[in-house]
Amino acid sequence: MSILNHKYIQTVLRKLISSVPRRVFIFILITILVILYSFRNTCWD
Repeated sequence: MSILNHKYIQTVLRKLISSVPRRVFIFILITILVILYSFRNTCWD
């Protein structure tokens, strides 16, 4: 998760958060987490 520490990513996230309704943002965040979790399981299993 070190990629989240980059300033570019943080700036993009701030823009997304301010331009997207919270409900949609939470949905996208959950979707990304699920995809990452599935990806991790298939790679390291």
